[in-house]
Amino acid sequence: MVSIFNAEAFQPVIAALHRGVGLQTVQELSLKSYLLGEGFKNFVYALGGSGCANHTVTLSFSYCGIGLEGTRALADLIRDDGLPALECLSLKGDREIQDEGVVALAEALRGAPRTLLKKLNLKKVGMCDEGMVALASGVCRAPREPGAIEGARPV
Repeated sequence: MVSIFNAEAFQPVIAALHRGVGLQTVQELSLKSYLLGEGFKNFVYALGGSGCANHTVTLSFSYCGIGLEGTRALADLIRDDGLPALECLSLKGDREIQDEGVVALAEALRGAPRTLLKKLNLKKVGMCDEGMVALASGVCRAPREPGAIEGARPV
């Protein structure tokens, strides 16, 4: 497990992801600080280009303030099959995600070639009716690996 607690610790992790060294077998990654805007998008793009993403089972960005743009970047990675082993995703506590971010995430789940997602934590993300409908639609139509739990659920 890798936990990143502040922005200063974040840059070396991005550099390691870009180099493809030291993080290939990380299964759980947890960010514990605010990484707004370009910082989080750079992290997502670096994660997608690394071998680490192929093995990552749990991603926790609870209370990180990744916002709508960060959620879109993460959704792009999921849609492009950049997190094939992902089973648990937490975006808890980021009220800036709102319906628009949940819709992007739902569309990514629906468009992903495969997903093992079993647990999705979207507590306190500012989601209303539009996000709930999109999420239910996206999760129910998402392709599944054989043996995966049918349908993720907001936790």
